[in-house]
Order: sequence, then C-alpha cells, then structure tokens
Amino acid sequence: MEVDTQFFKNLHRNTTSLLRLVNNLLDFSKIEAGKMTLKVNEADIVSFARHYLNSIELAAKSKNITLDLTSSSDSIMLFFDPEKMDKVFMNLLSNSLKFTGNGGRISITVIEDNDHCSITVSDTGEGIPGKNISNIFDRFSQADATSTRKYEGTGIGLALVKELIDLHKGSISVESRYIEEHPDDHGTIFTLRMPMGSEHFKNRENVKFDEKSNLEDYIRDYRMIGTREIEKLRIADDAAENPADENKAVPDSDKKTILIVDDNEDMRNFIKTLLQKHYHVILAENGEEGITSTRNHSPDLIVTDVMMPVMNGFDMTSIIKNDEKLKTTPVIMLTADTDLMSKVAGLEYGADDYLHKPFNTIELLTRISSLLKNYEYQQIISRRNEEIENELEVARLLQERLLPSSMPEISGYHEHAIYIPMDKIGGDFYDVENRDGFLNIFIADVSGHGLPGAFLATITKIALENITVRAGTNKVLYQLNNVILNHTVRSNFVTAFFAMIDISTNIMRYASAGHSSTILYREKNDEFIDLTTRGTPLGWFNNIRIEEKTVQLESGDRIVFYTDGITECNNLSTGMYGEERFKNIIKKYSSGKPDIFSKELMNELKIYNGSESFEDDITMVVVDVL
Repeated sequence: MEVDTQFFKNLHRNTTSLLRLVNNLLDFSKIEAGKMTLKVNEADIVSFARHYLNSIELAAKSKNITLDLTSSSDSIMLFFDPEKMDKVFMNLLSNSLKFTGNGGRISITVIEDNDHCSITVSDTGEGIPGKNISNIFDRFSQADATSTRKYEGTGIGLALVKELIDLHKGSISVESRYIEEHPDDHGTIFTLRMPMGSEHFKNRENVKFDEKSNLEDYIRDYRMIGTREIEKLRIADDAAENPADENKAVPDSDKKTILIVDDNEDMRNFIKTLLQKHYHVILAENGEEGITSTRNHSPDLIVTDVMMPVMNGFDMTSIIKNDEKLKTTPVIMLTADTDLMSKVAGLEYGADDYLHKPFNTIELLTRISSLLKNYEYQQIISRRNEEIENELEVARLLQERLLPSSMPEISGYHEHAIYIPMDKIGGDFYDVENRDGFLNIFIADVSGHGLPGAFLATITKIALENITVRAGTNKVLYQLNNVILNHTVRSNFVTAFFAMIDISTNIMRYASAGHSSTILYREKNDEFIDLTTRGTPLGWFNNIRIEEKTVQLESGDRIVFYTDGITECNNLSTGMYGEERFKNIIKKYSSGKPDIFSKELMNELKIYNGSESFEDDITMVVVDVL
C-alpha cells in the first residue's frame, strides 16, 4: 500500500504542476498591479529544500540523475513566504531537470553566513551560452532563442524567480559553463542570498506575518496539495485492514470525526468501541439530534440507523443532502430491515451506502474507509475548483492586457473594437496600432477555448509584438506560423487576418491565414467589396502559402474585421446568423459611428441567440475612413 500512496502523491503533485506556466503569468500580473502580498513565517529552509528534492526524485530517477543536499547546519531558520519560495524552487529545479542529461547531478547547498543565508542550486546540465547570461532573468528570454532550439519554454520562469526574490529583499545570481565552450566541465549554478532575521520585512504594506509554525500547515500551493491528505488516507486504509492493531490508530489531532446516530444505546456504544481506536466519535440518539450535531461539528462521515423516534434516518439524510453546506457529507445507513425496497428508499433519500444488521465489522470499517477517501478527494477537488475559479478571474484580467487599452488617434480614421469571450477567458484577440505610418489591424481566432486557447493567444500576441520588420502582411503571418508551430499540441491552430493601411495613400495591404473574410462596405456606391484572400491556418504546417492583396480605400469606407463567433451565432429555429444578416446590419447602421453600430449589432445578436451569453468568442474591429 505504501508504494501506491507514494505514486498518487507524485501523480497529484506533478499533474498540477502543468499549470505552472499559467500561474507564473498570473503572478506577473499581480506583481505589476502591486497586489502581490508576502505571507512571511519563520521556517526551516533546509527542510524546505529537502522536500523539493524529494518531489523530483521520480523524475530524476527516470534520467539516472543524482540528487544531493548539503547544509552548514541540520536546521537553518529563515523568514520567507513559503508559497512564493515554492515557486522559486520549482522553477529552478524544473530547469535543472530539463537541461541535465542522463547520469548528471543536481545539488542544493544551504549555508548560513552571518547575516545572510546562501542557497545554491547547481546542476551538470548543458549550461547557458555566455552571450545570453546577462539577460537570463529578463522576461521571455531563453538560453537558446533560435527557431531550432531543443527545449520548449517561454522564458518567464527565471524572470518570475527574480521578481519573487526581490520581494524578499534578496538577490539571485548565476554562473554557467556552456557545453560547447566547456565540453568536459559544464553546468549552471544559481545562488540565492536571503537576509537573515525579519527586520527587512517590517513596516512594509505588502508583507503579512503568518503566525503558523508548522511548515506543512501553511504550504498550500497547488504543487503541494494532496501530500498530507493522501498520507491520512493511507493511515485510514491501514486501520481498516487491521482494525484490532493498536499501532494503526492515528494520532488524536489527525483523527477523522464520525457521527453515530442510533436510538439504541447498546448499538451506539458497540459502534463507538469499534471505531474510537481509529476515529473521533460523536453520538446522537435520533435524526433531529443528528442534524444538530452535523451542523455543530461538521463530521467527516455519518453512520445512522433508519428507524428512530423523533426523526428517522431517511428524513435526516434527506435534510442533510439538501443542505448546501452539508450535502457532501457521506452517510452510511444501518438497518435490520432486509427488504430491497427499504434499501432503495435509503439510496433515494441520499444515502451513500447501506448495510444490513447484523453487519460484519470488517466490512463496516472498509466501507467507512472507502467513503472517507472519496469524501476527502471531493474536498480537495472542491477547494481546487474554487482556486481555479479565482485563477481564471485573474487570467481574464491578464488576457485583457493583451488587448489595446485604447484605439490610436489617427487623422482621417476612426476605430472601435469589441471583445466578448464566451467564458471567463477566450481564444480570440485583436491588435490595432499606428506603426511607422501604417495603421496595423490584426485579428485572430485560436481553436478551442479556456486556458489552452488563452495560452496560444498569448504566445501569438507576444510573437506579433516582436516582429519589428513588417515588409508585407503575408510575411508577418509566415513569421507567426514559425513561432506558433513550436507551441501547438493536439492539432491546435490559429486563424488570423492582418492588414496594413498606408495612412498617406489609403492603400490597404491584407492577408488571411484561414480566417473569415473582412468586410468592406463602400457607402457612396452602396456596395460590399470582397476582401477574400487565400491562406492556411497558422500552426499546422511548416511550409504554408498565404496570399497578399491590396485595395484602395476611399472616404466613407467602413472596414469590418471579425471572428466567426458573429456569423456562427446560433438560433435553434433559424440556424446561424450568417454573413447576409451581418451585411444587412452593417449597411443599416453605416451612417452611425462605429461604437453605435457595434452596440446595435450586439443587441441584435443577443435577441437572435435568445441569451445574453454566446457559444463562441465574439471579436470585431471596425475602421472608418473619414
């Protein structure tokens, strides 16, 4: 059983670490907004470091990497925020694992030196090229930034590490010997220097001192969640397998609480005697007392009789299962009634399990252990869902920062944009900017939704911003395709439409990567001009073909860039909204300002859809030529 428990510990910790990239981005957002708070406590940094070496042990074994930890003392007490230091260690050690080859070594050294504590994380990996060492802590910087780089990554982990260490008033430095320059002696050493004591944290608005003293009590980061919980499940499981063994009883402080509800005193005492070696037991004589005890003590599980005075077990269970705060509490019903319909009734009232009297004590203990495991997993999932909801809200705010804060003010043009994600975060985005005498309009739709779509949209946005030479709209899309290819999984792709308007001549160059055609309405002629161009979505193939075209814009023209969330807005009776309806409303409000047109369009889409929410992201950029 010990092997299985350790497996699930590591499985949980490593699967949740897949969210590390998103959480790093959210942390940057908090830091930039000045909302990053340190919750500082004094803890043993040696024990903390040892925990992280244990957390990567399985991954290290798979590459035959040796792990070791040395320290100047067995215990070194240091003031730090364990959640933030968690991210520091995880980023440094994951980098070491990534870049250290088979048979290598990863070491942590902790030394107390007068008024500072030095922590070094060293490895025998490939090292960092000398030309890149000076900007290794810059955001989006990578040791190998070429398009043929061997290792994936976005280059934000070390930047976040530096930000977090700076918040602690510490410093971080790096020394490295690159494998191509030192083939026989290569590797990297990161050194953290942290001030001892707590004076540097005092009188700071963003610092709170946590009174908790047990490190395991306040490390709540998603990478750690489940470690203590799974250990408790192991103890409970062992207790079920060996109920008479006194050595299997868990400490009082860690005992689960079980409520026994039965009007028969002998039965209550029997079950209490059976359970009290392994659980904290509370008693109630009927269903009414059972509800009161449940609300006052929040037991981890309830064992109840069915036939009782005042309130029976059926009614008590029904009330508990319909109470929002109590409904997840597992309930086992015990009854002498062997009728099948009685068992069915109990399950219909919400019981999680049902045993007939007389029952086998081993069976009861086993069922209790099993339900407690399920209950604890549900609690972990519930807490994680709450955390995810909070993180998604921060992700939404972060994604909003990908969008222009305002439209550029250009003589002869008027722009307006709308962006409505179907969920908290979406896969659409747009960009409008005045660059070197050209009005650049970019609109994109990432396949899928949620965090994967938002991540790929972020990568696309960052790549677009770093394309400084824009010789042609199709050439920009070619460059984006090279970047997106390195960050797509499971056939994800991006469709995009990019236009550059020469504001001195009103000539618009444009290209599409599998995106919806942009609509040009020329009011003076009451005509729509086709801006269709051929192109392949980004992220599928290396060698793609994208056609560039040009059009001469005239005063009074309205250009509408959009994603397919508009035309594919669905009505159960009449089907999709379609391009024809879209063109009709463009024509109908052509004399109004872009923001008025956008407002009327959204009102019409909500009526057509029959709901305030949509099944796809909706994004639109409207440009008027004055």
